[in-house]
Amino acid sequence: MNQIDAIIVDIQKMFAKQPNTIYEVRVVDQIYSKKVNIFFEYYKIGKATHSQQIARLDSK
Repeated sequence: MNQIDAIIVDIQKMFAKQPNTIYEVRVVDQIYSKKVNIFFEYYKIGKATHSQQIARLDSK
């Protein structure tokens, strides 16, 4: 299993179908540190966003 497969498994574990909930996977490329951060974010409509870092990878 490579890193991408492990990240997909982590996302599937966190994804729980809830009514009126928006789910996002955010990929952030940090050009100066040459890293890529992957975050799992979710929020209910009208509520604050919850964000959790899933992985930090070296960019190529």
